[in-house]
Amino acid sequence: MRRAGKKDGTQRAIVDALRKAGTSVEILNQEGVPDLLCWNGRRGVRVLEVKSQRGHLTAQQKQFTIPFTVVHDAWEALRAMGYDL
Repeated sequence: MRRAGKKDGTQRAIVDALRKAGTSVEILNQEGVPDLLCWNGRRGVRVLEVKSQRGHLTAQQKQFTIPFTVVHDAWEALRAMGYDL
């Protein structure tokens, strides 16, 4: 069985930026599941997958049935949550 991939280097910066903007973030840490569950009362709930610029989705992630957004940096994550930058 393949071990879960290492954390993408930008995940901490993304989590910090989202929390600073007022978004609650849960780091999911499960193989085949997107990385972050994010919610903000005014902006709703989003599921985010953090990838490096060269990162690819796993086969399990491609089959995940709940819609999610792939983000590569804090700016993309904030835009995905609906913040105007």
